[in-house]
Amino acid sequence: MCASIGPDTFAEFSIPYNNRILQGFRGGRLHNCGPNPSARLYPNHEAETLGLNCSYRYSRADLKKLKSSFSGRGVIEFNFDNGESAEEIVRGFEEIARGLSPDAIGMPVLFLDHSWSDEDLRGVYADLRGISERYAREICWQA
Repeated sequence: MCASIGPDTFAEFSIPYNNRILQGFRGGRLHNCGPNPSARLYPNHEAETLGLNCSYRYSRADLKKLKSSFSGRGVIEFNFDNGESAEEIVRGFEEIARGLSPDAIGMPVLFLDHSWSDEDLRGVYADLRGISERYAREICWQA
């Protein structure tokens, strides 16, 4: 629901509703496929907002806002859930790492089907792991 409402409505309706849920679990993550017009408000919950799950396709334009909102806290999961190819996934994760580093942690979540061969899986894994290792060296890890 967050994608279709502006910050004023998010503050008035979504934050109180989210708080009721998040407080029961002492915090948690939000989901918003994107776009993220209210990203700056995501940390403004009473219970700790530990991250975000979103769609890479619909949130990639919001990397700067998400970096600011989750700087030094939480994890942003980017779903590659729109039939992206291995090359698109690798390029997307490179963009995420460049856009969030060194302040925020982003990770890819892949949705794969039977069309992926073992070789395809090994290749995308190796590429993503290489990006992850470089990205992890750049992150300003909190104590």
